[in-house]
This record gives sequence, C-alpha cells and structure tokens, in this order.
Amino acid sequence: MRSVLSGAHGPARDAALLNAAAGLVAFDLDAVGPFSERMAVALKRAEESIESDAATAVLDRWVALSRS
Repeated sequence: MRSVLSGAHGPARDAALLNAAAGLVAFDLDAVGPFSERMAVALKRAEESIESDAATAVLDRWVALSRS
C-alpha cells in the first residue's frame, strides 16, 4: 500500500484507484449522470488524492489511531 501511495505504478495502483473511485461513486447520493462519467470523475479524484499525498495523510492518521 505504501508503494502505491508513494507513486508506484502498476496493477496494485490500478486496483486501488478503481476501488477508491467505486467507493466515491457508491456514496455520492446526489450524483447525476451516466455511471461511466461519474466513475471517470471519481477516478480523477482518487488519482489526485494519491498525487497530493492526501491519501498518505489519511492512512497515517488511521495507523496512529489504531495504535492509540
């Protein structure tokens, strides 16, 4: 997981991005439009989360909470 969040490309990253995008689409109760368009937008958000280190920050918080 850390390698994906550090920018490694490959099947693990692809799977993580698709999973995150599917989660975003599933929980967007106000979403309108075709599923494929909503997935494309969510995939972009997931990619931006990894590239901006926001995903790493969330993981770090979860790890810290689990150790307290």
